[in-house]
Amino acid sequence: MKIIRQILLLAVTAAFLQVHAQNTGFTGNWKINLAKSEFNDAPSYTLSKAFDIMLTPSTTTIRRTNIADSGADSLSFEISGTDGKNASLKNAGGFKEFKIGRSPDGKKLIETFTYAGGEDDLTFEGTETFALSEDGKVLFVTKYVKNSTGFEYTVKGWYDRAAN
Repeated sequence: MKIIRQILLLAVTAAFLQVHAQNTGFTGNWKINLAKSEFNDAPSYTLSKAFDIMLTPSTTTIRRTNIADSGADSLSFEISGTDGKNASLKNAGGFKEFKIGRSPDGKKLIETFTYAGGEDDLTFEGTETFALSEDGKVLFVTKYVKNSTGFEYTVKGWYDRAAN
């Protein structure tokens, strides 16, 4: 019986460490690879230029720098939250609601948002899904956005892990 308990404890510990390793694999600085990203008909500013991601067992924090048409940084902001709950925002412009969470298997980060504002008073809703390559060196971001006029787009970003 004692051996069975030890084996069971070892199995549970190994499973926890595997999930924790998957989750913390997102942690780090990521820079966009424009040549490998897919914009389709959307402009390049629809994807963030860089991400700084920090995961703990209970929270996810993402700092991002967005791209302006001119190539200058147009907006930098940070979101931080626990799975599936409204996230706190810093310097987020017109963003009204943000939620961030992890997929049940821990292999993806999923962010949903609603944005309203600007001169034309459009509303935008969207989802960004973050996934890692098998070797953990590439972050893939798929972003879907739809606005209140019905216009929608999907872009796919390729981000290389930046050296610290």
